[in-house]
Amino acid sequence: MEAVLSFSIALAVLTAVAPASMAVAGSAGMPAPAETTSREAFVSAQDAPVPEVVFVSAPTKLNDGQSGKAVVHITNRTPDAYRNVVITALDDDDIDISPPDGGPGTRFTPCPADAATSGRPVLACLDLLPPRTSVLLDVRVRAHPQVRTGKQSIGVVMECGRVAAGGEPETPSTFVGVRDVELAVFGVDAISPFGVGTLFVLPGLVAVLLFLLLVRVYPRTSSLPETLDIKDLRILPVVVPPAALVYLTVFLVFGRNLTERVGTSDVAVLFGLGMALGIVVWLVVVFSWYRAIGRRRFKTGDRPVKVLERLCATKGATLKLPRFTIDQDYYFHLAPGPEGKVLATPQLRYEFSAQGDSEQERKARIQFFDAVDNDDIALVLHAVRTGTVTISADGPGHVVAVDPGPADAGSREKAPLLTEREDDPE
Repeated sequence: MEAVLSFSIALAVLTAVAPASMAVAGSAGMPAPAETTSREAFVSAQDAPVPEVVFVSAPTKLNDGQSGKAVVHITNRTPDAYRNVVITALDDDDIDISPPDGGPGTRFTPCPADAATSGRPVLACLDLLPPRTSVLLDVRVRAHPQVRTGKQSIGVVMECGRVAAGGEPETPSTFVGVRDVELAVFGVDAISPFGVGTLFVLPGLVAVLLFLLLVRVYPRTSSLPETLDIKDLRILPVVVPPAALVYLTVFLVFGRNLTERVGTSDVAVLFGLGMALGIVVWLVVVFSWYRAIGRRRFKTGDRPVKVLERLCATKGATLKLPRFTIDQDYYFHLAPGPEGKVLATPQLRYEFSAQGDSEQERKARIQFFDAVDNDDIALVLHAVRTGTVTISADGPGHVVAVDPGPADAGSREKAPLLTEREDDPE
């Protein structure tokens, strides 16, 4: 304990004596340490006021192609004046700063021809910025049509010459004011819950959703889902390939790399190409489905000619079909129907258009009879389309969905679908 107390007393004495010794050394012609002089100069420079360039108002967020007004406050609180003030814009790659339509204002003077020595856009000029004065500069901030989304920086640079009150030579000076602006793409925030990242799968989503909507209209299939959950990663193998195809098309045709910059017009193009791709795929599916299934599928309301066309498209179909009676009318079984019913057509009857007096007409009749006997449905259709015969149907005149009843369920003998109109039904 006594040793610690003695060390403290000795340290205090040494601290008090050291400055006095340094002062004596200085008075004796010995130079004072350089560290003291440099420290005093640094403190003096740090405490001196300097002009300020500050954005007092500016847009915090801009969509692509959008513009807004900003106000820059230039303050000189120093006792020195600044001459030949040139104010230029520190543009970002995606944002431009320019003077307003009416010019910078009456406080500013016309800029000389050589004002833009830095290559930056000139906003305004001042011959003199007096001590302890300030000015407000209005500028226009505009985002480019294609931008990189996220936070960007804008700035204003003031280049001038400092004239000290004591008549010292003019000193070149530069002051900068900076402000952050958030850039976005119009509509992307609304359609993309994950931000702009979802934009890269947008064409695929649009294509798939439109395809699902169209296939529920035709061919009216219910085996596919009605919508997609964009948060479900299992849809990526379906969505990503069409999206990649659209982006490749935009790059090759329009020359735009949407991974760098994107705009509202690009979003519209992506929507349009996604819809076009969905429609094209739907048309291919519809054509394939119709060729394979649709043209052979009977529907309620099919007229007699359509019945023959569907039979002609069905491999192995004949003109002799299972027949049953309902209210003493003949019906022919075509296909299973909804709710346990069957699709059936009434008896089809043909009638020759001419009397058959000429050799050509008689030959046409013989060919038609042979086609009916040989189940050559294509030749029968040819006779109908060329006007050799006309086809009509009994009863409702078209295909209907009927319940044949349990009594006739097991007694459906095959009978000719076509019969001549003059003949009575069996």
